[in-house]
Amino acid sequence: MDMMKSTDSLITKFISYFSNIFNEKFFISTEKLLLDLTSLTIPTATIIGFFISLAIAIKTDSLTNFGAGFAWILLVVIFHFIGGRFLNNNLLMIKNNPNTISNKDILDVYSILLIALLIGIIVFNIFLSIKISSLLPLLNILYIGLPVFFITILFLNPKLVSLNISGTSTAGEDALSLLSLGMKILMRLSVIFFGLAGPIGGLFLLKNLTDILSNNILINYFQISSFAGIPILAFGLIYPFLIYIIFITTYLSIDLMKSILSINNSSKKT
Repeated sequence: MDMMKSTDSLITKFISYFSNIFNEKFFISTEKLLLDLTSLTIPTATIIGFFISLAIAIKTDSLTNFGAGFAWILLVVIFHFIGGRFLNNNLLMIKNNPNTISNKDILDVYSILLIALLIGIIVFNIFLSIKISSLLPLLNILYIGLPVFFITILFLNPKLVSLNISGTSTAGEDALSLLSLGMKILMRLSVIFFGLAGPIGGLFLLKNLTDILSNNILINYFQISSFAGIPILAFGLIYPFLIYIIFITTYLSIDLMKSILSINNSSKKT
């Protein structure tokens, strides 16, 4: 019995099992659920952030920190408006820019590497949490592990990013498809990041607030800006807009390469 063939077969079956559970329907349903929850999670995280600035203002007798709370609310409102405008647009951009690849093998390779990374993130942070007797590393699983998890799903379900498997795809088309795949995956994560911004950012902000109220941290001027929940929430909300700008600027070069490849293929046929 060839042990290596057995392990290869086991990995193949595991990838198939993983993709059957976390399929296109699962991803789309998760997107919808996260979007539905934003009406609750984002306002909640925003209020917690305001109470943080209020608590700091009281403890430091600083009107500046109190004013920062209102600035924080305004920031969230504006970022939510901007990011929300690009959610459907980003999905449309993916749909309007399809690609083909000759086989799924390279996607399976990326998938198993990402699954191994995900397992490593979970195990390491659980170990670290026990080691330092803190729940904070478990939050790392959320804001680091979850993106890796959803990226893995996209590699296993390429149709979600308009990547089709075609036996007639050339080497040049494969190369361009792989170049554009990374950008389209980042585009497809717009809804996920937008939806996760509230719950994950809110959890970090809640921990910051409890630390302040229990005097577990030293409050310094403008320390509010260093709290992890603030950049997590802000980045998640503005992410759809940022990735749209990055996508259209980088995809221009990919389209140019597509045109050159198309002309080359046409000349070969003639």
